[in-house]
Amino acid sequence: MWQAGLDLQPGQNLRHYLELCRRGREDIACKAFHAEARRYDGPLTLVFPNSTGDRELTARLTAYLVRHGYQPADLYQNAELRRRFFEAHAFAEADLSVGTLRTLDSQPHEITCPKDARGVCEMRLDGEFIYNYFAAWPERQQQGSLYMFGGPLNGRLGFVAFLD
Repeated sequence: MWQAGLDLQPGQNLRHYLELCRRGREDIACKAFHAEARRYDGPLTLVFPNSTGDRELTARLTAYLVRHGYQPADLYQNAELRRRFFEAHAFAEADLSVGTLRTLDSQPHEITCPKDARGVCEMRLDGEFIYNYFAAWPERQQQGSLYMFGGPLNGRLGFVAFLD
């Protein structure tokens, strides 16, 4: 069943986006991220998993969790698992910049910005294409940014491996 939410508005900032996103009935990533983001004050930039929809992302996350001995419900019920998932995708920064940055789980990630054929920067996280969801609305990035993994998956996870 369709729900009003991100289809009608993109969110006023990262935390508002997560509030709208978590309303989706099947999006376990949004629900987990929303629960954890409330624990952090100050700037926060999140790199959201690549998805062609709630069901597709839920299926990929479910397969990943099961391979590691978890069930999808554990992402809500197991605070440690939820925290690991969130912290592997979150930076304590208002925005990403080129260089080595650490996610909240203290893991280093290389942010690069090679130019495409048109000379436009294509932001990458550890070589994976990411795009700034709020790029058209710089005023929404005062307390953080939202990036999303982009491009075809071609067998890739489309999110940061947080259990390996």
